[in-house]
Amino acid sequence: MIKPISAAIVLLFLTIFYSCNKTVHDKNITLKDLEEGLQLQLSDSSFDKIKHKREQALKVNLLVKSKSDYVPAVLQANGKKISVKARLKGDHIDHLKFNRWSFRIVTEADKKILNHRKLSIQGVHTRAYMSEWVFHSLLKKEGLISLQYEFLPFAVNDTLKGIYALESHFDNYLLENANRKLGPIMRFDESDLW
Repeated sequence: MIKPISAAIVLLFLTIFYSCNKTVHDKNITLKDLEEGLQLQLSDSSFDKIKHKREQALKVNLLVKSKSDYVPAVLQANGKKISVKARLKGDHIDHLKFNRWSFRIVTEADKKILNHRKLSIQGVHTRAYMSEWVFHSLLKKEGLISLQYEFLPFAVNDTLKGIYALESHFDNYLLENANRKLGPIMRFDESDLW
Protein backbone atom coordinates (compact mmCIF):
# COMPACT_ATOMS: atom_id res chain seq x y z
CA MET A 1 0.00 0.00 0.00
CA ILE A 2 1.32 3.47 -0.90
CA LYS A 3 1.79 5.79 2.02
CA PRO A 4 -0.17 9.09 1.79
CA ILE A 5 3.03 11.17 1.86
CA SER A 6 4.56 9.12 -1.02
CA ALA A 7 1.40 9.45 -3.10
CA ALA A 8 1.42 13.21 -2.55
CA ILE A 9 5.05 13.47 -3.69
CA VAL A 10 4.37 11.38 -6.80
CA LEU A 11 1.30 13.49 -7.60
CA LEU A 12 3.29 16.71 -7.10
CA PHE A 13 6.10 15.41 -9.33
CA LEU A 14 3.67 14.42 -12.12
CA THR A 15 1.88 17.77 -11.93
CA ILE A 16 5.14 19.71 -12.20
CA PHE A 17 6.48 17.43 -14.97
CA TYR A 18 3.41 17.70 -17.17
CA SER A 19 2.84 21.41 -16.59
CA CYS A 20 6.45 22.21 -17.53
CA ASN A 21 6.46 20.05 -20.66
CA LYS A 22 3.13 21.03 -22.12
CA THR A 23 2.96 23.69 -24.76
CA VAL A 24 -0.35 25.42 -25.32
CA HIS A 25 -1.72 23.89 -28.51
CA ASP A 26 -4.75 25.68 -29.83
CA LYS A 27 -6.75 25.21 -32.97
CA ASN A 28 -6.85 28.90 -33.80
CA ILE A 29 -4.43 31.79 -33.53
CA THR A 30 -6.52 34.94 -33.13
CA LEU A 31 -5.87 38.59 -33.86
CA LYS A 32 -5.27 39.17 -30.14
CA ASP A 33 -2.61 36.43 -30.19
CA LEU A 34 -0.81 38.28 -32.99
CA GLU A 35 -0.37 41.52 -31.02
CA GLU A 36 3.03 40.41 -29.76
CA GLY A 37 4.00 39.05 -33.16
CA LEU A 38 4.39 35.76 -34.94
CA GLN A 39 7.38 33.45 -35.21
CA LEU A 40 8.05 30.78 -37.79
CA GLN A 41 10.35 28.07 -36.46
CA LEU A 42 12.13 25.97 -39.09
CA SER A 43 14.60 23.14 -38.57
CA ASP A 44 18.10 23.79 -39.92
CA SER A 45 17.51 21.49 -42.89
CA SER A 46 14.16 23.14 -43.72
CA PHE A 47 15.67 26.62 -43.47
CA ASP A 48 18.56 25.49 -45.70
CA LYS A 49 16.02 24.28 -48.30
CA ILE A 50 14.23 27.67 -48.16
CA LYS A 51 17.55 29.55 -48.52
CA HIS A 52 18.58 27.35 -51.47
CA LYS A 53 15.26 28.00 -53.22
CA ARG A 54 15.73 31.74 -52.68
CA GLU A 55 19.25 31.64 -54.16
CA GLN A 56 17.90 29.82 -57.24
CA ALA A 57 15.16 32.43 -57.68
CA LEU A 58 17.57 35.34 -57.35
CA LYS A 59 19.79 33.79 -60.07
CA VAL A 60 16.96 33.53 -62.63
CA ASN A 61 15.03 36.59 -61.41
CA LEU A 62 11.87 34.54 -60.80
CA LEU A 63 10.54 32.21 -58.11
CA VAL A 64 9.40 28.95 -59.68
CA LYS A 65 7.20 27.16 -57.14
CA SER A 66 5.98 23.60 -56.67
CA LYS A 67 4.21 21.65 -53.94
CA SER A 68 7.51 20.00 -53.06
CA ASP A 69 8.86 23.38 -51.88
CA TYR A 70 6.82 23.19 -48.66
CA VAL A 71 8.78 22.40 -45.51
CA PRO A 72 7.45 21.50 -42.05
CA ALA A 73 7.51 24.30 -39.50
CA VAL A 74 5.95 25.53 -36.27
CA LEU A 75 4.15 28.84 -36.04
CA GLN A 76 4.11 30.48 -32.62
CA ALA A 77 2.08 33.41 -31.30
CA ASN A 78 1.36 34.39 -27.70
CA GLY A 79 2.55 31.02 -26.38
CA LYS A 80 0.39 29.08 -28.83
CA LYS A 81 2.11 26.75 -31.28
CA ILE A 82 0.68 25.07 -34.35
CA SER A 83 2.29 22.83 -36.95
CA VAL A 84 2.33 24.25 -40.46
CA LYS A 85 3.90 23.85 -43.89
CA ALA A 86 5.75 26.86 -45.30
CA ARG A 87 7.41 27.86 -48.55
CA LEU A 88 8.62 31.01 -50.21
CA LYS A 89 5.90 33.09 -51.84
CA GLY A 90 5.73 35.48 -54.76
CA ASP A 91 6.62 35.35 -58.39
CA HIS A 92 8.93 38.34 -58.63
CA ILE A 93 12.05 38.54 -56.53
CA ASP A 94 10.89 41.69 -54.71
CA HIS A 95 9.41 39.08 -52.32
CA LEU A 96 12.89 37.67 -51.68
CA LYS A 97 15.21 40.65 -51.59
CA PHE A 98 16.73 42.11 -48.47
CA ASN A 99 15.63 40.67 -45.12
CA ARG A 100 11.85 40.54 -45.67
CA TRP A 101 11.21 37.28 -47.50
CA SER A 102 7.60 36.39 -48.29
CA PHE A 103 6.08 33.09 -47.13
CA ARG A 104 2.99 31.05 -47.93
CA ILE A 105 1.87 29.19 -44.83
CA VAL A 106 -0.64 26.34 -44.69
CA THR A 107 -1.91 24.92 -41.39
CA GLU A 108 -3.10 21.43 -40.56
CA ALA A 109 -6.76 20.73 -41.33
CA ASP A 110 -8.09 21.45 -37.83
CA LYS A 111 -5.89 24.48 -37.05
CA LYS A 112 -6.33 28.05 -38.25
CA ILE A 113 -4.81 31.50 -38.14
CA LEU A 114 -7.44 34.26 -38.13
CA ASN A 115 -9.88 31.51 -39.20
CA HIS A 116 -7.84 30.67 -42.31
CA ARG A 117 -5.81 27.58 -43.16
CA LYS A 118 -3.73 29.34 -45.81
CA LEU A 119 -2.19 32.80 -45.66
CA SER A 120 0.69 34.91 -46.86
CA ILE A 121 3.24 36.77 -44.81
CA GLN A 122 5.24 39.28 -46.79
CA GLY A 123 7.35 42.37 -46.50
CA VAL A 124 5.19 45.49 -46.51
CA HIS A 125 7.13 46.85 -49.51
CA THR A 126 5.67 44.12 -51.76
CA ARG A 127 2.20 45.63 -51.48
CA ALA A 128 3.11 49.34 -51.54
CA TYR A 129 3.29 49.71 -47.76
CA MET A 130 0.01 51.21 -46.44
CA SER A 131 -1.71 51.30 -49.85
CA GLU A 132 -2.84 47.66 -49.72
CA TRP A 133 -4.21 48.06 -46.19
CA VAL A 134 -6.13 51.19 -47.25
CA PHE A 135 -7.50 49.35 -50.30
CA HIS A 136 -8.84 46.44 -48.24
CA SER A 137 -10.21 48.80 -45.59
CA LEU A 138 -12.14 50.73 -48.25
CA LEU A 139 -13.51 47.52 -49.76
CA LYS A 140 -14.74 46.45 -46.32
CA LYS A 141 -16.24 49.89 -45.60
CA GLU A 142 -18.21 49.69 -48.85
CA GLY A 143 -19.50 46.21 -47.98
CA LEU A 144 -17.41 44.45 -50.60
CA ILE A 145 -15.41 41.27 -50.13
CA SER A 146 -11.92 42.01 -48.87
CA LEU A 147 -8.96 40.06 -47.58
CA GLN A 148 -7.87 40.27 -43.97
CA TYR A 149 -4.73 42.36 -44.05
CA GLU A 150 -2.79 43.01 -40.85
CA PHE A 151 0.63 44.38 -39.94
CA LEU A 152 2.57 42.47 -37.31
CA PRO A 153 6.06 41.74 -36.01
CA PHE A 154 7.34 38.55 -37.62
CA ALA A 155 10.54 36.53 -37.35
CA VAL A 156 11.90 33.36 -38.90
CA ASN A 157 14.17 31.41 -36.53
CA ASP A 158 14.93 34.68 -34.74
CA THR A 159 16.26 36.09 -38.02
CA LEU A 160 14.50 38.01 -40.79
CA LYS A 161 12.85 40.05 -38.04
CA GLY A 162 10.65 43.03 -38.76
CA ILE A 163 7.18 44.30 -39.47
CA TYR A 164 5.44 42.19 -42.08
CA ALA A 165 1.99 42.12 -43.66
CA LEU A 166 -0.24 39.11 -43.04
CA GLU A 167 -2.72 38.58 -45.87
CA SER A 168 -5.50 36.01 -45.79
CA HIS A 169 -6.12 33.69 -48.69
CA PHE A 170 -9.26 33.12 -50.75
CA ASP A 171 -11.43 30.64 -48.86
CA ASN A 172 -14.91 30.19 -47.39
CA TYR A 173 -14.13 32.35 -44.36
CA LEU A 174 -13.49 35.25 -46.73
CA LEU A 175 -17.14 35.00 -47.78
CA GLU A 176 -18.43 34.44 -44.24
CA ASN A 177 -16.48 37.44 -42.98
CA ALA A 178 -18.18 39.59 -45.63
CA ASN A 179 -21.64 38.21 -44.67
CA ARG A 180 -21.98 36.40 -47.99
CA LYS A 181 -23.37 32.96 -48.76
CA LEU A 182 -20.83 30.26 -49.45
CA GLY A 183 -20.22 29.75 -53.12
CA PRO A 184 -17.52 29.17 -55.69
CA ILE A 185 -14.44 31.38 -55.66
CA MET A 186 -12.92 31.67 -59.11
CA ARG A 187 -9.33 32.53 -59.93
CA PHE A 188 -7.17 33.04 -62.97
CA ASP A 189 -4.65 30.39 -63.93
CA GLU A 190 -1.36 32.29 -64.17
CA SER A 191 0.79 29.35 -65.26
CA ASP A 192 0.97 30.53 -68.91
CA LEU A 193 2.13 33.94 -67.73
CA TRP A 194 5.06 32.48 -65.80
